[in-house]
Amino acid sequence: MVCMRGSAARRFTASLALSVAAWLSLNFLAETFVPQALGVVRRQGSREFSKQAQGHSGGLIGASTSGSTGSTLPALAIGAGALAGGLAVFRRRSQRPAQTGRKGVREEFEKEVESEKAILFIRAGCMKCDMARESLNDIGMTYKMVELENEIGQAQQGNTEDYKEYMKLKTGTDELPQVHFVGGMGFGGVDNILDALDSGDLEEVGQRAGCC
Repeated sequence: MVCMRGSAARRFTASLALSVAAWLSLNFLAETFVPQALGVVRRQGSREFSKQAQGHSGGLIGASTSGSTGSTLPALAIGAGALAGGLAVFRRRSQRPAQTGRKGVREEFEKEVESEKAILFIRAGCMKCDMARESLNDIGMTYKMVELENEIGQAQQGNTEDYKEYMKLKTGTDELPQVHFVGGMGFGGVDNILDALDSGDLEEVGQRAGCC
């Protein structure tokens, strides 16, 4: 049995959690949008069948034969369109567009970080954020923890979106967790935080900031 320690074990845990999350997301899409698309197919097929039955004197048999060939492809096309539309709605709801930053965000953000020397910005109930917190604790860092989002990704305070947009400018990502230090240095995303831990950069920056 291979024994993993420190950041390697945390990376493995994060990878496993992401795999489970991906499976749950696919299951959600299958249960939500596929039945809707099939429902559209059935309804379209029924309407075409009724039109064929009214337009032919040959009765239901002739209408059924015609409907099975003439209505299937259009119905499937409509169903595919409904499925694609449902997926697009899901993406729009899950990905909130970045808002235009208001004036003074940079000053407000850096002033808050300066007052604490180091701040870990997190999302509630986030395993990655827990891993980042444990990494900071492992090197004896003192910091303030600020919860920007709740468990479902909703803003916990009025400046959440402004802060995330500014952090993306600094670190290249708005992914949580993020740790920022007095002096303007910051690490965004759990992978970058763990990389900085492994390389020693995290502890070095913490020491310069006076919090490690």
